[in-house]
Amino acid sequence: MSAVQAPSAPQISRIDFRHSSMNPNSDPYPCRLYFTAIPPRGLVSAISTEAGILLEPAAEDENNGRPRPDVLFTHGAGSQLDNPALDAFAEGLAGTHTVLCFEDQGSVQRRAATFKSLLDAFPSVTAFGGRSKGSVAAVEASLNSVVKKLILFSLPLSSKGSSDPGRNLLQLPQDLLQLQWDVEVLFIGGDRDELCLFEDLAEIRKRMKARSWWVQIEGADHGIRFEVEKRRSVCEFVGRIAGKWLSGDVSAFNENEKTAVVLVSWDENGKEFKSTILGG
Repeated sequence: MSAVQAPSAPQISRIDFRHSSMNPNSDPYPCRLYFTAIPPRGLVSAISTEAGILLEPAAEDENNGRPRPDVLFTHGAGSQLDNPALDAFAEGLAGTHTVLCFEDQGSVQRRAATFKSLLDAFPSVTAFGGRSKGSVAAVEASLNSVVKKLILFSLPLSSKGSSDPGRNLLQLPQDLLQLQWDVEVLFIGGDRDELCLFEDLAEIRKRMKARSWWVQIEGADHGIRFEVEKRRSVCEFVGRIAGKWLSGDVSAFNENEKTAVVLVSWDENGKEFKSTILGG
């Protein structure tokens, strides 16, 4: 195996806003856009309302817009946009792709509908993703969708210890098997994740028609429960790996098993994260 270094992260900007769906009975839900100033990937205009800031597609020649999103991503059960792991991962991914994270505390089915609503509003999106329960919704939303790339962070294949047992986990393996040949999936998770055992995921990957890759974080459990700063460093780094994968760069992965192992190590003072991947 060879050691591969991910590129250093550029400066990331953020915009918080609330998105109104077409459903009149649905309240606007919080969103956060992560992007780099250069290069722009299309524009959206920011419109202030009593409910917050709404983003709408804008003409390409407008100079006061923001990049259109490439990726839709959402959080896990009982979490929110300020979750440190989600925030750090989105910042890492935003180094190469504009990321729109949304907050939705509803069921898997409702979250899947939110993915679809945002895709209608922002057709520039080419990838869905989520962490834990959010990744289950991303899979469901992608079925029969134009979106052909999925980023699934801490995908739960077991409901052990879950406070939300009705979250479609029994249906999830079948949903993964329904993904077609033209779909590409990036799985990310810890080697100590009690809700997604490596052996179970490996078996499902063998049966999937969709092509898949696996980023394994050494020593991480389902919640990526390292110390606060260490968790941020690890999640940001993994986000950068996801960004490279989304760009078509799979050099970090073992060619046969399509697996990359992130070695979590620190300098002698325990402060600086050593960003090392074992893979290709």
